[in-house]
Amino acid sequence: MQTKNQVLSRHKKQLRTMQIVISMAFVTLLFLLAAVFANPAGVLAQGGPKTETKYMTVRTFPLENGKSIDEVIIHGPSKPPAGYEAERASVIIPNPSAAAKTLTVPAYNWVFGCSAVSGSMIAAYYDRTGYPNMYTGPTDGGVMPLDNSVWGTWSDGVDTYPNIPLAASRNGVDGRYTRGSIDDYWVRYESAAKDPFIAKGWVEHAWGDAIGDYMKTSQSKYNNRDGSTSFYTWTSDPGPLTCADMVVNKIHTRDGTYGRKLFYEARGYTVTDCYSRKTSNTIAGGFSFANYKAQIDAGRPVMINLAGHTVVGVGYNDPNTVYLHDTWDYSTHSMKWGGSYAGMQMQSVSIVNPASSSGGGFNSQFNGSAAGWAGVKGAWTNYASMYYRSAGLANKVASAKHANNYKNFAYVVRMKRSGACVSCANHIVIRGKPASLALDFNWQPSYVFQYNNKGQFSVWKISSAGGKTALKAWTSSAHIVKNGWNTLKVIANGASLKFYINNKLVWSGSDLTLTTGQVGFGFRRDGRAGSLDVDWARLSMLGAEALPFDEADGQGMELPADAADATP
Repeated sequence: MQTKNQVLSRHKKQLRTMQIVISMAFVTLLFLLAAVFANPAGVLAQGGPKTETKYMTVRTFPLENGKSIDEVIIHGPSKPPAGYEAERASVIIPNPSAAAKTLTVPAYNWVFGCSAVSGSMIAAYYDRTGYPNMYTGPTDGGVMPLDNSVWGTWSDGVDTYPNIPLAASRNGVDGRYTRGSIDDYWVRYESAAKDPFIAKGWVEHAWGDAIGDYMKTSQSKYNNRDGSTSFYTWTSDPGPLTCADMVVNKIHTRDGTYGRKLFYEARGYTVTDCYSRKTSNTIAGGFSFANYKAQIDAGRPVMINLAGHTVVGVGYNDPNTVYLHDTWDYSTHSMKWGGSYAGMQMQSVSIVNPASSSGGGFNSQFNGSAAGWAGVKGAWTNYASMYYRSAGLANKVASAKHANNYKNFAYVVRMKRSGACVSCANHIVIRGKPASLALDFNWQPSYVFQYNNKGQFSVWKISSAGGKTALKAWTSSAHIVKNGWNTLKVIANGASLKFYINNKLVWSGSDLTLTTGQVGFGFRRDGRAGSLDVDWARLSMLGAEALPFDEADGQGMELPADAADATP
């Protein structure tokens, strides 16, 4: 029989054992919490050793399903590496053909990180081609410029950099009067110090207008030193690592590709394709030159990751030439698909494509297809599988229409007029009714935005009876490229109408007469020969769904007969 002391001794031993178990569990919990907070992105903790080159760090993370993911941190140089001047020579872009195509993509200089700048170039391209909410700042009427010279430069005390608010915001730039990306995150290139907002106890700025924020560029809490961005790909699978895969594997909060998706969505756009993928030179069956061409043909620039630098693919020339913007100047350069540029081998692509619209918009490239389009008057053909072309009608208006009716939208068309008549009008038309034509074959009713090769533009309203009112009479504009390619854009949002030529706002006004209708383009010629080539046409919705045909109201105010002195 146990004595009282023996019972007490046994209880004390049990209590000590429980205390040891609880202490070990608490220590384990502390280690787990430390791992979580040290790795906010949720990347698998058990990664392989890091492989570091001058401008890139690679680490492989195994997954439970037997596959693995590569983490690639790119911290490309802020200036071009020496010794590659000949390789970086600027190129002359060839004329468009079946073997060559180049998109008009803005070119920006390095600031904050090459990946963020590349992301801003692509977003700026979309801003200029039918996605006007990508940039809404005060510069150039709310349209991102083709280069960053308008914003000047700044210095961190070591180097001088340009301002690019779409890549990285900064207090005092582009109408901003609070701290932004550079104020909160930047110390100096390659700095691994804590971000200033952490070190100084600031409240981090709210994200919204800079794509670099969403890409986690230069953010120490995501293990990105200044100038760097993280990307993930499958290690040995040649297929795409989709954004859905990133969420499943808990890497989406750090991945630059996923960050681009978040930015587009924050600007109000739906994303369709979203993935990263190794290129065919690094793995058999990877993203190929044919895949790249398909993206360019669809009007989509491609983010290309090299072994230590990110660039933007803007065009191609068969059999294997890539045209690119490299973040170091405003020129266009070239490299061979699967080759190297500035001493850095091609590695992967980051694909994030916004949907054409939220409900029935379109992105018509006319590369072998004119789906959704039909001629109203005049013969229209998909010429050489490159352009939508018409030779027009003598002393009449030839036009083509898109199938649907639209209410609030951004509509952009790139066109070129040839022929001897420099005063003849070339136009885009919105909120129109092509089923009802005036004697000269103008749509009635409609709004018509037009230019000519004399360098003039005008805006007209045509009533349902065919009467014409000049909302903006013929006016000279230096923004028109005479006898060359011109991009016409209209942003129609309720009564607000804004008209752009080559992304320069030329006139804005308010009119409530026409609220919905079809869109199209066309031109007038005299008795001499002439033609209109349309390179592409895009429409993005601004918050209203596409309407079926019979919902177009088609009603315009009756106008005095003398309102038609100048015929569109």
